[in-house]
Amino acid sequence: MALISRPEHVPANHESQVRKVVDRFIELIGDLAVNRITSSHIQTFAVELAMVPVIRGRKTKSACIAQLKMLAKPDTPTLSSTTVRLTVARLSSLMSFAVESGHISSNPVTASRVLRKLDAAKPKRHLDDDK
Repeated sequence: MALISRPEHVPANHESQVRKVVDRFIELIGDLAVNRITSSHIQTFAVELAMVPVIRGRKTKSACIAQLKMLAKPDTPTLSSTTVRLTVARLSSLMSFAVESGHISSNPVTASRVLRKLDAAKPKRHLDDDK
């Protein structure tokens, strides 16, 4: 399918998803210049994301992580490894764009190997599984 026939909501949705990842990164790590982001920052980001509580409701949709942590009860679940992996993958995509644009020489997400570690933690599904 050609990109020209893509629905108009797709670019806007993608932009909002990337913006949310950037906002979360800034909230957890700080507002760093792209060339200052290291693999250590990426590892810390992934660990911190894994501790973010999942709280449903309209009031929490735009809440910052600190607010979510304050609202969380001791047994509140945290973000799944799949959600953490998707968030880090979106950040990696953004960093790849920065590499291609010449703003940085290498992708710190790739260097951190966080995505490989998250992929390894994912349970493998087999085609013959009827579960």
